[in-house]
Amino acid sequence: MEKNNGGPLLIGRINRKEEKALGLSFASSVLIYVEEEALNKMASRRPSSYLKDLEEISSIIKSPDYVLYREDVDEFYFLKEYLKNHEFKKVLVRIAHLGTPKRWILSSIGLAKTEELEELDVRYGFAKIN
Repeated sequence: MEKNNGGPLLIGRINRKEEKALGLSFASSVLIYVEEEALNKMASRRPSSYLKDLEEISSIIKSPDYVLYREDVDEFYFLKEYLKNHEFKKVLVRIAHLGTPKRWILSSIGLAKTEELEELDVRYGFAKIN
């Protein structure tokens, strides 16, 4: 993550491996940010863990198990699978192309529901990242 005094925080970028898996090619780096308002919400809701949460989000973006791009809504989905405490969990990070000027912004993060993942996969197709 890249520190920024005020404004959005740079938390990652879409790497070439993800581009290749999706069959995309960007002319320049695709940088991903968290808006200041979202940072403030995270800090107020989870003051003791929000920095760890940001690190996890950054890690998922850097090294997802699966990635998906929805051209119809200009969004990326990064999926990471974990086995923690004998439970299998899937965390989904959604990035949207928003704002003026447009930039890639963290839109949501959370445990993914199997039904939601199946629908996204059937309709748009997750690409496995090796």
